[in-house]
Amino acid sequence: MSETKICPYCGNEILAVAKKCKFCKQWLPEENIVSDNNSNDDAQTNGGIQNNSIDTGNIKDDPYYDLFVAMNKEIQNKKVKKGLMITLCIIALVVVVGLVTMLVTKESGTNSSNKTEQSVTNSNNKTEQSVKTITTNDIAIELAKKWDDVHTSKKAEDFINIYAPQVKYYQQTYTPEMIVKSKRDLFTKTPNFLQMISNFEVTNASDGSIKVHFNKLVQTSPKEDRKNYPSYLVIKKIKGNWLIVEESDDVTDANLAKKKEAVSVGEELVYSIADDGYVNIRYFPDADSDVVGVLATNLDGAKLISNQGAWWKVRIGDVEGYVNSKYVKLSNTPVKINGLPTVYYVVLQSHSTLDSARIHNGWLPDGMECWIYKCTSNGKTVYRLCDGCFSTRSNAQAAINKWRSMEAHWYANAWIWESEGLGDCVECPPIYEGDDGGNFPPLTPE
Repeated sequence: MSETKICPYCGNEILAVAKKCKFCKQWLPEENIVSDNNSNDDAQTNGGIQNNSIDTGNIKDDPYYDLFVAMNKEIQNKKVKKGLMITLCIIALVVVVGLVTMLVTKESGTNSSNKTEQSVTNSNNKTEQSVKTITTNDIAIELAKKWDDVHTSKKAEDFINIYAPQVKYYQQTYTPEMIVKSKRDLFTKTPNFLQMISNFEVTNASDGSIKVHFNKLVQTSPKEDRKNYPSYLVIKKIKGNWLIVEESDDVTDANLAKKKEAVSVGEELVYSIADDGYVNIRYFPDADSDVVGVLATNLDGAKLISNQGAWWKVRIGDVEGYVNSKYVKLSNTPVKINGLPTVYYVVLQSHSTLDSARIHNGWLPDGMECWIYKCTSNGKTVYRLCDGCFSTRSNAQAAINKWRSMEAHWYANAWIWESEGLGDCVECPPIYEGDDGGNFPPLTPE
């Protein structure tokens, strides 16, 4: 077992050879330890002079020893307590900082999450709204470009697929077939026709239609300068397809407005004097041109637009076209013709208002739309849906029997209406491909 000694500073037992106390960390005073075994050798080595060791005596006999030891222990205890306090303070600080960090992070995360959700919601709403707007604009612009491409290719028959069954074509009511013919005549007359459109502006109407306005640059001949016409198309979704329901340009609209104003102040109107009850209004001043309406004898007159040559251009309601001048007359007062032949109409329905008649007429299948006639019944104005007229009652009844065998639902309550001359037709059905324009009695040669 190693020899030990007592630390003179703290009183703890330490190794005899220690130079520093492991307890109080004090350096110990140096001591000369003389061994009995080598004392003689050292004396001889040092010339017979023997080394004297320092006799420290018993340090515990020092009167200040106990005080010294107590002071050192108190110092050590204070150091331990101070270290413990510092450690506890550090731990408490770390805990507090951790809690504050957690609370701030949670609050920040909540706010960030709310802001993110709100941002995503706003972004989705804006994106959805933007998609709707862009989609409508794209539909209108794409159809306008397709319309322009057909003009470029000059394939007039392709127009049939992009127009609605009834089109307001430069302020007149046209069918797709009539438009195809008009475009084909244009391309035949001007084979070098060129057109280019640009600068689109799209407007959405409350009725679901979309108006796309653009600049139309037109050149009809290489020798002529290109002319710019601010133009527009109105499209609408009909039976799942977007189709053109109106076509015109600002210049034409302005000119027609002036013409209407000029005609409205005129005193004379054009009246039918055909003794068979009506005169046809045709698209072109030609007996082979399509019938777009009729001017009935003993009914309202038409406004005269021009009366040069054998064909007069007239307008009655929304219908505009040409009538043969030998069957009409200009007059300041209505013209009445006696002895008109009786016309027999096949009536499907009768309505008290024009709007009601139009709505029910729209419910009929394509190709079955009727003429709407205005007449008086029991002192009240009524509007009748008529699907044809005949010169004899037997022919009218035969038609009803035939149609009932094909469309029993629609013709179950059909009946015959007798009229002296043609009735007052306020609206004509659309003309479909292969249709001859109606079942009017073929009595007038024009």
